[in-house]
Amino acid sequence: MVQVSNLSKSYGATHALSGVAFTANPGRVTAIIGENGSGKSTLMKLIAGEETPDSGLIAFGKDEDQRSVTLVHQELALCPHLTVAENMFLGVKSGWRFSPRTLEKQAAEILVGLGFGNIPTGARTSSLSVSERQVTDIARAVVRGSRTILLDEPTSSLNQVDKVKLYDLIQTLKNEGKTVLFISHFLEEIRAVADDVVILRDGDCVATGAMAEFEDADIIQHMVGRKVDDLFPRSERELGEVLLKLENFTGEKGIPSNIDLTVHRGEIVGIAGLAGARGLDLLVRSAKLTVYLLI
Repeated sequence: MVQVSNLSKSYGATHALSGVAFTANPGRVTAIIGENGSGKSTLMKLIAGEETPDSGLIAFGKDEDQRSVTLVHQELALCPHLTVAENMFLGVKSGWRFSPRTLEKQAAEILVGLGFGNIPTGARTSSLSVSERQVTDIARAVVRGSRTILLDEPTSSLNQVDKVKLYDLIQTLKNEGKTVLFISHFLEEIRAVADDVVILRDGDCVATGAMAEFEDADIIQHMVGRKVDDLFPRSERELGEVLLKLENFTGEKGIPSNIDLTVHRGEIVGIAGLAGARGLDLLVRSAKLTVYLLI
């Protein structure tokens, strides 16, 4: 359990959090949502003990403290040159009796329990897929006996298939009685995993409650502070002449390959892809494009 009472944190003149209060219970997933800059990541760091609050209180359940909390950052904290087992037990196992084979066996047992027995515990972490690395990082929390697990945008680099696998893992943690806090910008993800929701706006906690009590429109209204009638308003625009035209465009070594693209004056063209999709940087350099990446 995590109980947050009147929690505040400022960085100079910037008030990251102001009087935030809520309770996250064991065996439930609590979603922390809000716009960029609302204070979500700061809140997670305070709960994990990575930052010190200016005021307020963070209380844990019986036989728990901040040592039983693990924060899984959006940027994974793994050593790519170490094996899966070595990463999972890093800082836990030590001494001259260290046995890689025993370590790999213990790691495999934990991964089987989490539903990911297919991950090779003797493989270097650099050889894993993004989703497998994500699971490895979360498995470290299990190795440490963490009762509270904080997930900061864990799906940001995953495709849909891997997201479903992560949802299953979160369900496993929940069934084991863990307290899970989950940050995501996508309402469909929150609907898929969350039992409860905490909504932040400009550092203030503006709403809390069971996820089933909120419609999507209510959540968005709380996040932005006003009623939003049209989620994706489109302005009228008139396209100008063609400024760039690519036909069957292929970069060096075949990346990117067979790209067709037309850009008009006055037009915004979005170029998107998952992490590791490859080719975006080569496309930009080869075609001499100016691209704004919105993440």
